[in-house]
Amino acid sequence: MVSMVASAATAPPSPNMSTLQEESITISKQIEQAQSESEKYSGGLIKTLIDSRIATLKLTKALVDQRIAAIKTGAKLKIEAPATPAQPDEAAALAKEIESIDQRIEKTQQNADQYSGGLIHAQLLSTIATMQETRAMTEQRMLTAKYGLGRPQVSGAKQTETNSKPDTKQKPSKTKPPASEQIISVTLLNKEFTKKKYGNGIYFDLKFTAENLEKPARAIKGSLLINDLFGETIMAIKWPLDNPIAPNESQNQTQTGFDYNQFMSEHQRVRDTSLENLRASFRVDSILYEDGTRQDF
Repeated sequence: MVSMVASAATAPPSPNMSTLQEESITISKQIEQAQSESEKYSGGLIKTLIDSRIATLKLTKALVDQRIAAIKTGAKLKIEAPATPAQPDEAAALAKEIESIDQRIEKTQQNADQYSGGLIHAQLLSTIATMQETRAMTEQRMLTAKYGLGRPQVSGAKQTETNSKPDTKQKPSKTKPPASEQIISVTLLNKEFTKKKYGNGIYFDLKFTAENLEKPARAIKGSLLINDLFGETIMAIKWPLDNPIAPNESQNQTQTGFDYNQFMSEHQRVRDTSLENLRASFRVDSILYEDGTRQDF
């Protein structure tokens, strides 16, 4: 069972050497434990998931160690995307997510301990490995939000003559989403995990608004994108809009979603992430307009 990292404070923290060193030591222990688990397998899905977790943890440790090195040298840092300045509220929310994942890992491990082998035991171990990988990614996001971790650049360093001139051709750091994702905006109103007799499901209440639709549409084919707070897509779901919709018009959909697969990490992440830490967008593939014309993307 991996140990829980320190919870985010409600006030913006001032990273100090001892706190960051404690974080680094905790992550090092997690890496050692994961490597020990990986050595038990010669191949297969579980080993792949564990190795992926190790890679995530090593990257997280590198970011923390980089901040420690910057404090030691006194270098001024410039945070670049995808990192952001410290966001204590987001860090606290992500810490709660980690706590929830830890509880699920512990419960699943208890179930797995009831078996000495067989298919069910293998499936439970695979589920644990998937949840641990999700935890490692969530921990990285939490520490980034807590300390504003990122790839630092030393300001004031001597630049070469070729770099001293401004690059007029340089693209802006923030890029707009593609045109196909700007036509329909989505508001995620509710998320619910429902247990059924023959399977479970995740269902949403959604509001679709045709913000940049050129003319009335009879139907729109596309995908619902479930994103995290950084705008990174957790999963994409084929999601047609079958009802006619006019420019700037809104439509609500309730209790619509997908069947939950406990062995898919993206399903677990959508289930475990709280509603306030999820965002949704819509990627249009094709539009059939009321006048009979069609536009594909």
